[in-house]
Amino acid sequence: MADAPGLVRLCAQLGRHAALDDVRGYLQRAPGEASDCLLVAQVGEALGGWLEVVQRSALATSAWAEISGLVVEASLRKCGVGGALVRGARAWAKEKGLSRLRVRTRVEREAAASFYERAGFCLTKQQRVYELDV
Repeated sequence: MADAPGLVRLCAQLGRHAALDDVRGYLQRAPGEASDCLLVAQVGEALGGWLEVVQRSALATSAWAEISGLVVEASLRKCGVGGALVRGARAWAKEKGLSRLRVRTRVEREAAASFYERAGFCLTKQQRVYELDV
């Protein structure tokens, strides 16, 4: 819970404006809901970054792990924090018996694409994303 304000601050660096109460609610979920994992990087006394990885499944394919969010404090980028978080996500996926780790990034986030390629990810497809309010 003490990390909640730092998580909100890092969400803003990602371009997302998470409400503190929403982040606290997320952190209070029952630990038994283990279909996802939040990894937090502590650098000294500061919150250096976070990565959320979730287990996904679909009718036509085997289950996989997917990074649904990753952000590293701007001043700590290219210092190994993101790589450590990805290694943690890979370990979590292996522990769950999943053989694939997927991540999606916006086309205009060229630095993120370069990071993922350096981390060993391969571009497998490009797609359009549509939303509909319900």
